[in-house]
Amino acid sequence: MSTMPTPPERTPAVEAVETPPHPAGDAPRTHVYPGNSQPALWVYAEGRWRWATVQARQTYRDGRVVYLVNLTLTGVDGIEGVYARSYAWGQDALEVAHMP
Repeated sequence: MSTMPTPPERTPAVEAVETPPHPAGDAPRTHVYPGNSQPALWVYAEGRWRWATVQARQTYRDGRVVYLVNLTLTGVDGIEGVYARSYAWGQDALEVAHMP
């Protein structure tokens, strides 16, 4: 039986910043991970580290990498739910959590 890895002990200076969709004409190369072999990231959001399952990785011609993830966040109604978000790699508020 496997257990979820422990979140990082450090607290980043700022929370993860969501990346907007790519601009027209700058289409990335996209790799979609199948459900049985999805990596995961720790994303620092809403004051704590959150487990985020990676759905896809986008690689741009200039070398930028953006991960499309699902993670649990608090909605505007105050109820937690699973939301799709995209984050550029290289932020202090992201860490690798699991590689399949």
